Amino acid sequence: MPTLIAEPHSLDVSEYQHALSVWKQCPPELSRSLLYHLPPQGIGTSMVESLSSYVSRLADAHAVPSFTLIREILDPLMPTQQRLYYKLTRYAFQSHGVTSYTQAWIHALEQATQHVDIKRLTLLPWSPLICVRHLLRRQKTWCPHCYTNWQTHQQPLYEPLLWSLNAVTVCPQHHTLLVERCPHEACGRTLPFLSPHYRTGYCAYCCGWLGVSVPGATSTPDRVSPDELARQGWITHSIGEMLAVGPPVPEELALEKFQKMLRHYIKKYADGSIRTFGKMIMTDPQTIYLWSHSRSRITIPQLLNLTYQLNTTPLQLLTDGLENITEHQCRLPLLRSNLFVKVKSLRRRGETTQLRYKLSLLMKQNRSAPPSVAEISRQLNVHQSTLYRHFPNECRQIRQRYLAWQLKKRTDKKRILINLIKQAGVDLKRRGIQPNAYLVANHLQITFTGLNPLFKNAWTAAALDLGIKPL
Repeated sequence: MPTLIAEPHSLDVSEYQHALSVWKQCPPELSRSLLYHLPPQGIGTSMVESLSSYVSRLADAHAVPSFTLIREILDPLMPTQQRLYYKLTRYAFQSHGVTSYTQAWIHALEQATQHVDIKRLTLLPWSPLICVRHLLRRQKTWCPHCYTNWQTHQQPLYEPLLWSLNAVTVCPQHHTLLVERCPHEACGRTLPFLSPHYRTGYCAYCCGWLGVSVPGATSTPDRVSPDELARQGWITHSIGEMLAVGPPVPEELALEKFQKMLRHYIKKYADGSIRTFGKMIMTDPQTIYLWSHSRSRITIPQLLNLTYQLNTTPLQLLTDGLENITEHQCRLPLLRSNLFVKVKSLRRRGETTQLRYKLSLLMKQNRSAPPSVAEISRQLNVHQSTLYRHFPNECRQIRQRYLAWQLKKRTDKKRILINLIKQAGVDLKRRGIQPNAYLVANHLQITFTGLNPLFKNAWTAAALDLGIKPL
């Protein structure tokens, strides 16, 4: 009977050397990433994905909450001084910017996913040139039409980096204002960029859909005026170029190239006079001096306004050489207005009278949700301090009405939630299940029970009627 065990085969020296040479030529084993090698969306386009959106999609791909992914995987990879996951809801917007906090995020994600282009999901490539002031929003904005369009065509839902910039207020694809609050009437809250159980395209608090055709929505996105649309079209085109391409020169040379082009413009169009050039582009001469001598970095609104007055874009400003600068640009002294509208200050008695009339019209409007003083100041384009100084009684009435509406809204939500908790408790008892806070929350499809103070207060009030121990 033949044996099933093969006889050992001894290699001679030549065969051993050949096998060793083949082994050395074999490629080393590929290293595995700690997390999925999830490709970012929109790389190389103006709609490139933001870093917080990428973290949210990464958590969704691993079927874990965002905070769990950050606390267990990403946070240990960050430097100790940047570990702020316990304040992540407040500081998540900084992950898109130009600070060391952004660098910590990029370092952790590159190590965990082995992607080398995570930096392009932020504004960090432009950090040598621009500063953090007036750069990013603290709360999220979005376009409902984009969400609906992506969902209809079965494309991944994500948040473009463009939406997180303060200068952008209009969607470049659908020409509607970006939305700042949850459209559901029962919620209506502003949303952070990251939250414990956040999913892209859904509210972080009520879990409602943020796209169009929302049942019970308070309003639909407003269309924009032609002038505002043209202004925002230029802004989104210019910023989109910056996000799609990145700095056309090495990052360490971007500031040097900007200063060189700025000095060229001052010499060519203002005979070397910073004061004359400041009048041409409607900018303080002292600010221009600080730019040209590396004493201060430029903000995004200032950079956009400078290039707008010079009939170019930030990318063209850093791309073109001095010999090609006149082919697509022309001298425009005082022919264009300032790109960003400045907040007014009242200096004449007539302006005060006119503003009082506009304020009275706003106060007489019958709206389901009364505006706050901050919202009225934005509508009138006047500082809140100016309103409080010139119209203290009116501001007091506006504030009291707004606080009373907020209190009524919280009371109504709590009353509705108490009734839902009672009904859920009765349903669970009917099925032979002893209700508790966790089971009732799952029955009502309410997330993060322990972190929701509204649910905790409502549960405490409803638990006495159900004969259950409160939290």
